[in-house]
Amino acid sequence: MLTDSRIQLTPSETTFLRGALDTEYQHLQFLLANGAKPLASEFYFPTNVYTDREQFSTITEQAESAFVAAYLAAVRRISELGNPLLAATAAQVAVTEQVHLALIRQIGGRVPNHVSLGQALFYNTSDAGAVLKGFLEGGSGFVKTARKLPGVTEINGVIGKDTVTSIRPFTDTTLFPDQAGSSATMAATMAATPKK
Repeated sequence: MLTDSRIQLTPSETTFLRGALDTEYQHLQFLLANGAKPLASEFYFPTNVYTDREQFSTITEQAESAFVAAYLAAVRRISELGNPLLAATAAQVAVTEQVHLALIRQIGGRVPNHVSLGQALFYNTSDAGAVLKGFLEGGSGFVKTARKLPGVTEINGVIGKDTVTSIRPFTDTTLFPDQAGSSATMAATMAATPKK
């Protein structure tokens, strides 16, 4: 969007989008550092998404809604697996995805704060695949040629000085040093509890 767009963005909108890119990049770095494996290295984009402001906002709203819902589903599943610190970190990501959703709605001229809670659209994160399929596989309404995920140099070049504040994830046990022992005790207790 920030490199290919023919949509006239205000300076504030450009700053918002650069900050959103930095946020997403920090999410990616956290996930990779904690063992996540990318499912794709290239993506497809809807045709005319970079030439029509309303279409850009509407399509990006759909994607951001799916991201919010996927992270909420992750919170549910990670909690079920007994890792409350990682679940809380997934909630931190869901919060920022909801901010992106609000900003993208504002760019489209819609009310940014339109929901009382993040929408729980999926029970499992894998359910998001159907909504995001076109971005991953292309198809009708999408460009024919996939685009490679940009590298670190490209991403940093686009972000420039419009970085966001790095926040420590909930999984950082130095955030709440008095709770570190109780978290370990809780994890040990849950591991020792017989499964039904």
